[in-house]
Amino acid sequence: MKFETLVERLHINSLVLNEINSWEADTELSKLLKTIRSAKNQESFLDHYAEAMVARYFIIRGCSLKVEVLTVNGRTADFRVAKDKYTFFVHIKRLNLEQVIQKELKAISRLRNLRKIHKAVDVKISLLRRLTDNEMQEVYRQAKECIKNSKVDDRITIKNATGITLAKCEVSPKKGKGKNGRFDILPKLWAPNDRKRLYDKLSQTYKQFMPESLNVILVTSRLVDAFDDFEKSLLDSTGFWSNEKHPDSNMVGWFKFDTDDYINFRIWYRDGRKIPVEIKNIFRGHPFSDGDFYDYK
Repeated sequence: MKFETLVERLHINSLVLNEINSWEADTELSKLLKTIRSAKNQESFLDHYAEAMVARYFIIRGCSLKVEVLTVNGRTADFRVAKDKYTFFVHIKRLNLEQVIQKELKAISRLRNLRKIHKAVDVKISLLRRLTDNEMQEVYRQAKECIKNSKVDDRITIKNATGITLAKCEVSPKKGKGKNGRFDILPKLWAPNDRKRLYDKLSQTYKQFMPESLNVILVTSRLVDAFDDFEKSLLDSTGFWSNEKHPDSNMVGWFKFDTDDYINFRIWYRDGRKIPVEIKNIFRGHPFSDGDFYDYK
C-alpha cells in the first residue's frame, strides 16, 4: 500500500506530517522517515509512526536523538536520547494485538456453523487455550458429533490426536425461548488477557539494553484493554519487576498516541533506584502530553 494512501486512510495530522517530512535532511531522523515511507501495510506504518511520535516529543522537549543505536550482540535501541549532561536509551514496542485478535476471530468463526444444527439444546464450548486453525477444525468436528448425538446434560472433553486437551463441549436442555437453544463460545478472545505474551515482550526488550546505562521501555497499543494486562505483566507478584528480576530495568512507560497532535505517557520508576529528576521532567508538562507518573513499590 502506498505511503500517501496510508496517510489519507489514517487521517494523519497535516502539521505533524510536515514536521516528520522535514526530517529528510537530518542525518539521524531521516532513518526513521525512511522506514515510515517504506511501510507496506497499516500495521507496519503505525509501528513506525509510533516511534516518530515519540521522537517528535523528545525533540520538542529539547533533546537530541540518535536512531537505531547498536547495543550488544548485534541488537539495537530505537533511540539514544540526550539532554544537557543526561543520556538514556529508549526501546519502543507497539503491541499489534489487533492482528492477533483477527486471527483468533477467523479461527473461532469455524465454530459458528454449529449454530446451524437445529436442536432444542443450549451449547457451551470452552476453549482451554489459544488454538491453531487445524486444532479449531478438530474442535468443530468433535463438537458437531456431540451436539448431533447429545442426550440430556452431555459433556465431552475434546482432545487432539496426541491426547492434548483443546476444549470442552457441554450440551444441556434449552432454557430460553425460541426454536433453538443458546450457543456460547468461551473465552470470546484470548489476546487482551495474554499477560505471558506481554511479559515475554518485555523480556525480549531487556536483551536489547545498553549495558551500564539507563534504558527506558515504552509500550503502546491501540487496544485500551491491553493497558491493564500490561500493568499486571510488569508489576504483579510474578511480573517483569517481581522478586528483583531484570535488575537493570528501572523505568518503564505506557503511552497512547493518535494520528492527530497527541501523545500521553504513564511512567513507572522502580522503587529505590535513582532516576535523575531532569530525566523524569522530560516526560512531564508538555502541552500535548498529560502523563501520569508512578513510583513502583
